[in-house]
Amino acid sequence: MAILSLLTPFIPYILIAIAAAAAYFGIRHQGVKAERERQEAAQDAAREIVEEKIHDAESKDAEIDARAKREIDAIKTKVDTDSDFTGDRFKF
Repeated sequence: MAILSLLTPFIPYILIAIAAAAAYFGIRHQGVKAERERQEAAQDAAREIVEEKIHDAESKDAEIDARAKREIDAIKTKVDTDSDFTGDRFKF
């Protein structure tokens, strides 16, 4: 009881200090949260750009593969039609 009676006049100051510390850490937390959200937004934008570039590269790669397959098939059909030769192709 003696300690409580001694601290009674300081209770408002202690409560003010606690409130000030809570306000400080609350504002600090809001700043950290806002910065984290900005970083996530920037990261999402960068990720979207990279995904677009990957998609473009994959579509170009698919076009090149399709064109190469058509050329190979054309060469195969040309070789198949030239098979009238009855001799040994490797004999000179």
